Amino acid sequence: MLSRCAQPNLQLCFKVSVLATRRVTSKRASQSRSPSCLMTTNRTARKPARLVVVGDVHNHWSERDALALKFLEPDVALFVGDFGEEVVQLVEAIKTQINACSIPAAYILGNHDAWYSLSKKLSGHDDPLLSGVQRQLRALGNDHVGYSSKHFPDIGLSVVGARPFSAGGASWARAARFQHIMYGINNMKESADKICATIRDQPAQDAVVVLAHNGPSGFGSQQHDICGKDWSDKAGDHGDPDLASALEDASASGRPVPLVVFGHMHHMLKGGRRSRNMVHIEADSRTVLLNCAVVPRWGTDPIAPNNPNACTSQFTVIEMAIGGYVQSASYVWVGTHGSQCCVVSEQKIIRTQSCTHNRLVRQFLVTGNISGVGNDKLYWETVVSVLPSS
Repeated sequence: MLSRCAQPNLQLCFKVSVLATRRVTSKRASQSRSPSCLMTTNRTARKPARLVVVGDVHNHWSERDALALKFLEPDVALFVGDFGEEVVQLVEAIKTQINACSIPAAYILGNHDAWYSLSKKLSGHDDPLLSGVQRQLRALGNDHVGYSSKHFPDIGLSVVGARPFSAGGASWARAARFQHIMYGINNMKESADKICATIRDQPAQDAVVVLAHNGPSGFGSQQHDICGKDWSDKAGDHGDPDLASALEDASASGRPVPLVVFGHMHHMLKGGRRSRNMVHIEADSRTVLLNCAVVPRWGTDPIAPNNPNACTSQFTVIEMAIGGYVQSASYVWVGTHGSQCCVVSEQKIIRTQSCTHNRLVRQFLVTGNISGVGNDKLYWETVVSVLPSS
């Protein structure tokens, strides 16, 4: 259980939007949660693996964030990229701090992490290996999983990286030369094949989590959809087609992925009119797509609202059951006061109701926009998945 600060009438810092592929039954439930006064974490009785995801950083990171992350006691920390505009020193500092905290981690770099390199008109003689991109890759070492993977045998988990430096959308042209020089990948199909092959190559006993900067295409084209384009009046699907193909091919070959985590598509739509749908659950494959781009990831600390140096840090906490499925997920804000940390806000977005030998029943929050008002109703949906026979 996560520790909570003893704050009465604490309001959640943001709203959660979730979308499901197939609705089986509906059940409205209260979104309010009474704050707990527990001041310590207790991991001794917990069996699921705890993944803590750090969404798009965008320069919002300090030593306080490393302390807050360690407080959450992750089995693995996952970083979805966009640390800054190719800010090498920040990536180096984060890697040093995470290592110092002895936190197992995997990273993928985003389009902002190649902000200048991607804007260059690279010729065959240009070498991004001498740029800030390569310096970041050297800093992260084997913990950067773009087009590769990292195995965590202690918890039976493999993290597979999707296409690094993705800016989203169906066009390959902008990054074609960059991806060719860096990875020898020339088009979406080659990219999809690379990701899918890496998924299939993981140990059979491992649960596979795909870490991406941007999410897959095919899950809605409205502005508020999980990868919907919200910066123009003409909305569209801005997901990655190569990732979508890789997931489909992996599932067809008998290796479905239980969880895909990513960022890039910020939770608040342009203009602040409403929030984005942040979760998508497929009933048939049981895959959970989880957008972790809560931006900005620093918020006001309700314990010291008038202190400009006090703020909270946002994380996404996921519990993976021994069976390899997502048991629960929450968006969490952690306050740090000196060397002390506590959770000041938690919004649970996925919870497992039951799991039998052939059925997995999970509830998750969904939203319905109130026309003309711009506020979201939160209520629970139930998804029933049929598990493969043993």
